[in-house]
Amino acid sequence: MMVHLMAREGRMPYVGDTPTPEESLAAYRTYGGYFGTFTVHEDADPQYVVHRQEGRAQPISEVIDAERLYQLDGDVLRLGGRPRANEDGEMAAGTSTGNCCPTGRSDLHGMPRVEPTTPMQLH
Repeated sequence: MMVHLMAREGRMPYVGDTPTPEESLAAYRTYGGYFGTFTVHEDADPQYVVHRQEGRAQPISEVIDAERLYQLDGDVLRLGGRPRANEDGEMAAGTSTGNCCPTGRSDLHGMPRVEPTTPMQLH
């Protein structure tokens, strides 16, 4: 599996054919991604998946396991981190939502395409 994360706002096209050092740094800071294998824990409560990050846009010296909670409702996949308190003391978690399983499969093993959404407020 692979994940690509990119800021929705603030990414500017390069002025010329070759980016300036400042343009390169701005592009690097507004994009992230990783690839690797994943393990689904569908019998857990709450359900989660572990992304084994074997390679990243930012260099790493060791493999990182990232736990993501998930909900699968029909062909809609919602991924997110565990809830944590934000600066206002409210519990929140960033989430991504997208359509997956285009072949009609109802499990998480159909490789999803995930589109980012705004952070989800948890009550």
